Amino acid sequence: MNRSPDNGGQPARILIVDDDRINRRLIEVMLAPEGFELQSASSGEEALVMVGDRAPDLVLLDIMMPGMDGYQFANELKGNVATKNIPIIMLSALNDRNSRMHGLNAGAEDFVTKPVDRAELTVRVRNLLRLKSYGDYHDKYSQLLENEVGSRTEDLNESMRLYRSTFDAAPVGIVHVGLDGRWLRVNRRLCELLGYTSEELQTSTVQAQVLSDDESRESESFQQMSSGILDRYLVQETRYRRRDGRSLWARVNTSVFRDTAGEPLYLIAVIEDVTEQRTLEAQVRQAGKMDAVGRLASGVAHDFNNLLTVILGFAQFAIEDVEADSELATDLGEIVTAAQRAAGLTRQLLAFGRQQVLHTESQDINALITEMTGMLRRLIGENIEIVHALAPDLSPALVDRGQFEQVVMNLVVNARDAMPDGGRVLMETRNVELENSAFHEVAVEPGPYVMLAITDTGSGMTKETQQRLFEPFFTTKDAGKGTGLGLSTTYGIVKQSNGYVWVYSELGLGTTFKVYLP
Repeated sequence: MNRSPDNGGQPARILIVDDDRINRRLIEVMLAPEGFELQSASSGEEALVMVGDRAPDLVLLDIMMPGMDGYQFANELKGNVATKNIPIIMLSALNDRNSRMHGLNAGAEDFVTKPVDRAELTVRVRNLLRLKSYGDYHDKYSQLLENEVGSRTEDLNESMRLYRSTFDAAPVGIVHVGLDGRWLRVNRRLCELLGYTSEELQTSTVQAQVLSDDESRESESFQQMSSGILDRYLVQETRYRRRDGRSLWARVNTSVFRDTAGEPLYLIAVIEDVTEQRTLEAQVRQAGKMDAVGRLASGVAHDFNNLLTVILGFAQFAIEDVEADSELATDLGEIVTAAQRAAGLTRQLLAFGRQQVLHTESQDINALITEMTGMLRRLIGENIEIVHALAPDLSPALVDRGQFEQVVMNLVVNARDAMPDGGRVLMETRNVELENSAFHEVAVEPGPYVMLAITDTGSGMTKETQQRLFEPFFTTKDAGKGTGLGLSTTYGIVKQSNGYVWVYSELGLGTTFKVYLP
């Protein structure tokens, strides 16, 4: 259950503001499993009254409403000292930059486009609640320090120790940023995230290396906060460079720390590592894309098969009614041949869409590869060498023999096409244990697998090509030299066999396809 840090561990309160009853009900259904305390208002005016009676922890706000619209409500909420720290997520069918900027300038911390995706909404709500708790946590201790300094002088050292321990023990990176942009203080967690010492991070040289070009796009907001116009600013995703050269993707919530006169002293940036979450979101998008293309391909293949059945049937009937050696019989034979070729393409589409029937049995993968080697050598030519590195203790795999042979043939042919001047194909097998990881492109079912790796010494591929590699009809070959269905068929067969296929490639260094079978 998601709980509010300011409410004695009670469920976080979320106020849903939308003039459409169906939309309000839909959001309630999406968030109900998370255990939040949900409240609804049908107008901005009603919502302000509810906020005055009992302040929520977060507001989900529709923009286009009669009377007080979402922008006006946000201005009212953020203009009140008592409610200005309540985060707002705006919900709108508008997806243009001006609408988003208008909402963010009104004080919204986030913006979600309708139709709302449940998983995305849930993650964004959780993240904002967590960031609010961090901000409130920091504000409470900042206030505590001010009170301590205003009391007795002898308590100052103890107060500073308390603040420093809280600062360093925080589970997120925290940096105090001077009004000139220099990093004044950093906590232990930020040092761990970036791989530098506190002293190094306070130097302009290291800061220039750590900060990405994305920071320049936030310069206007920084200037507004430094001058005291803006109190808080949220950057959903920005990139920092770690000491080891890797990227750290982070969500940054920046607020202004003021003196007793209300003048800005410095900025406090709370930096939350979202690298793994970003990778997981990419996995979800890629899986959804491939599933959608698969459903489309399967639907087209089914309808096309029905048409081909009619074409083949009537063409064969017509052949029976004409002389076998007539010109018309020859023409009808060409129709049958073309239709059968088209039927082969639909079978590949069905394989990609995982709609074909597989007859799986426990198979010795090493034996299947050995049996296929002679045929594969004839297929790829004499200028390409096939080398085996087969594990002697390889476990059996549950596959459809015919479809597995199709997978091997497709991958070897792909390797051949990458080596027009000859080269070497290495076929390797091994028993492996897979674990789910954010570095995989898809979520993985942990457990034992049989791995087949096929490596060529060809030209390799760009990252852009690898991202589209398994899409139907995508090919880098010249027109007429391929259907673009070989690797998409491979993908479909492996996925329908409850396995995984990944590609590793560098330009000029060759390519490796790894197939994992349960």
